[in-house]
Amino acid sequence: MILIEFFDTNHIDNIAGTLLCRPDKVVFVGNSIKKMKKSVKNYLDVVKKFGIQTTFDYCVVSRNWLSEIVTKLSDIIENEEKCVFNLNGGEDLYLVAAGVLSQKYKDKVLLRRYNVRNSVLTDCDTDENVCSVKSIQFSVEDNIKIYGGRATKALNKAETEFNWDFNKDFCDDIRLMWEICIEDTELWNVQINRLGALANLFGSADFLACTFRTEDAWQILDSGYGNMLKNRVYTELKRYGLLSESKTESGEVSIRFKNEQVKRALTKAGQILELYISMIAMSIKNNNDVPIYNDVKTSVYIDWDGKIEKELNIVNEIDVILMKDLVPVFISCKNGQIDIDELYKLSAVAEHFGGKYSKKVLAASELNKMGEKASYIKARAAELNIKILEVSASTSEAALRKSLENIYK
Repeated sequence: MILIEFFDTNHIDNIAGTLLCRPDKVVFVGNSIKKMKKSVKNYLDVVKKFGIQTTFDYCVVSRNWLSEIVTKLSDIIENEEKCVFNLNGGEDLYLVAAGVLSQKYKDKVLLRRYNVRNSVLTDCDTDENVCSVKSIQFSVEDNIKIYGGRATKALNKAETEFNWDFNKDFCDDIRLMWEICIEDTELWNVQINRLGALANLFGSADFLACTFRTEDAWQILDSGYGNMLKNRVYTELKRYGLLSESKTESGEVSIRFKNEQVKRALTKAGQILELYISMIAMSIKNNNDVPIYNDVKTSVYIDWDGKIEKELNIVNEIDVILMKDLVPVFISCKNGQIDIDELYKLSAVAEHFGGKYSKKVLAASELNKMGEKASYIKARAAELNIKILEVSASTSEAALRKSLENIYK
């Protein structure tokens, strides 16, 4: 079977038919051979990952000359037993030509359209022998790849090799940390920055511990060190066993984190909201007890051209990315004050790596404390089609789960 695809800037539209129908050959129709070949290079790895053995070919034709489009596509159809036209995307006259050819070659041409948002394949020519109605389970990496980028955990090797393990024990720890944080997010952020500074400067051979003299800590943190040992956040972290503290007669203090994951959460301000959102998203399931989101990634760095080895890269970090089949959800998490520029960054990345199908979300814990600026942020978010998810001390886990479940719809 030959699949004829009308090349589109929305790359999901270009590849969905291949993933569904698993054709012997795909012919891309467009007016730029350079753009089509460049995109196919990005598609190949993803197609192979799904175990699809297919070849790609190209038909270059003006998008403004209907008769030429019909003629060139007729040549393809004449040499094949059966052709499937995917009507997702493409220029208007290409789609008109498909309609003309479906009437001219009724026994050889099938018309199909795949609804990316609800995973429904529509038979557009009354032939009920559809290819498939199975959803396509894309990963975050797959989605970024087809748009020419590369998703990684961070910019250095150590971070890249680390993956969060949302096991039951860690999820319980996330809930504890979130409860401590949400009582006073400003104090939390200050405290986490202090812990991060101490861990970075005084980390020992024991990765989970940092040991220092009190006078050194005073010098680095100024008066903040004394406050750090006495404030509510630090006290509660010790109380729940998320970190422990010991002192020597010589004045040395040793802070030890419960485990590596807890250390990472307690040494980067803003990390806890990302983890909390990710944990809730992972827990959402349908009536068949299957997770709604087939992939959830935290702290994803996106290299726009996929060439990590270059010295100069366009790189953005997205706090959380969810995948619902082929629909990507980009979430920016702000556990404190919000800069309006963050909305534009989120919108630019989401539209580049998801096109018209991407969902954009701002998860914020302090929006209700920002006064008049909050109204401006909400208005600007609405203009950019960004959904605001307010997460406060009164937001229950069930309510947040429901909000996250409804995002992709």
